[in-house]
Amino acid sequence: MTRRGKVRPGDQVAVVGCGGVGLNVVQVAAVAGARVIAVDVNDKRLETARHLGAVETVNPKAVPRADKRVRELTGGGADVAFEAIGSPGTIQLAYGLVRRGGRLCGIGSSAEEGPLAAGRLLAFALEVVGALGWGAGGYPEMPG
Repeated sequence: MTRRGKVRPGDQVAVVGCGGVGLNVVQVAAVAGARVIAVDVNDKRLETARHLGAVETVNPKAVPRADKRVRELTGGGADVAFEAIGSPGTIQLAYGLVRRGGRLCGIGSSAEEGPLAAGRLLAFALEVVGALGWGAGGYPEMPG
């Protein structure tokens, strides 16, 4: 996560999908010093995300536009957005959360195709990476 997502202290990180994998990303990003915003349609998962280090939560069913809300909370978009579900809709949502020059890290698996707007990729100079799990070296050192 810290290698492919390149999360650094002070980064604004959005995590779309707060199941087991997404909650792990919330924890690791928080330990790495990021300000984490969790995005999920399940309020219990969002509550758990807060307990694990998310400073803000967004339920797309509770707001008119989740992407706009995340941009408001981050002052323009996430430095890094992780997509931990793998559906075309959530991949597109995560893609829309990234600020100019930011990074989308896909970790949810899907056999379905989902288009990402090439114009946004180019105009916003975005980086899109994928990661299928990570070894112990991908976790930040835990403070003692």
